[in-house]
Amino acid sequence: MQVFQMNKPQIKRAVAVAYSAYPCVGAALFRLRLNPQTRIPFYETGLQAAQKIGDAAGEGSHLGNLGIAYVELGQARKAISFFKQQFIVVQKLGDLNAECSALGNLANAHTMLGENEIALRYCEERISIQRKLGDRRGEGNALCGLGLIYANLKKFEKAIDLYNQQIQIARDGGFLHDEVVALSNLGIAHRETGQIEKAIESLERAIALCRQLRDAKSEGDCLTNLGNVFAVRGELRKAVEIYQRSIKCKQAVGDIRGIASTLLNLGRACLQVGDYSQSLKHAETALQIYDQIRDPVAGKAREIVERVREFKKKHHL
Repeated sequence: MQVFQMNKPQIKRAVAVAYSAYPCVGAALFRLRLNPQTRIPFYETGLQAAQKIGDAAGEGSHLGNLGIAYVELGQARKAISFFKQQFIVVQKLGDLNAECSALGNLANAHTMLGENEIALRYCEERISIQRKLGDRRGEGNALCGLGLIYANLKKFEKAIDLYNQQIQIARDGGFLHDEVVALSNLGIAHRETGQIEKAIESLERAIALCRQLRDAKSEGDCLTNLGNVFAVRGELRKAVEIYQRSIKCKQAVGDIRGIASTLLNLGRACLQVGDYSQSLKHAETALQIYDQIRDPVAGKAREIVERVREFKKKHHL
């Protein structure tokens, strides 16, 4: 029996290939099951390995995944630096699909920072390429991203139209996760335009799909959005209960930034129902997380903390 033998350089290369490939193959599962802090070392190791063996496609993938992880941590500026590197790498490869992914990542990060005009340029460039490629799923995702930008610009009717286009594309292709994203965004837009029943309908459909997909992170996001709808409608006790369910989902996947966001909403709701101790507790926890990840939303949390402390002091509570 012959035994396959490799010399030391061959072994080192084989190990590097494995380190580069593993995070790419498992990326989708990693996002569902691991928090961003846990994922980052995998991607960093993969990136180093890909660069060592000259795997440009793997390098681009790891750069994109690192950027996405930092977006989830609320560090959009850092994420943008990875996405720009990703774009340069995949553009040199002539990989138009990967180029669209990088453009979408850049658009999302700039949208997160409120830099809508920059995001708009990236998003429109992405849509143009994906239409040339005939990539309907990619086009649908890009349309949804464009809807987010218009929503940031308070052009909600335009955003609603774009989300509905994405939903139709997702349903035609059976892309359930894409449908979740579009339905969640549609629910937010309906809430902003005062269409509360439509908002609830969209978000409940999204939550049902999340459970079907066993996607706890997206379920947590949708629950937070649903809680916001009930808060707007004045059903604050219902909103509190939904926020608590959302936090459990986000804790299960280590979505730190998402936990802080929902805690902040929970703090507001508790304040409105007169539960000042719980309001202060949730707002202080949110503030600690935001300070830890250096998120600009920390200012909003600090305002709530100071408001509740002042109220409790004034009324000797």
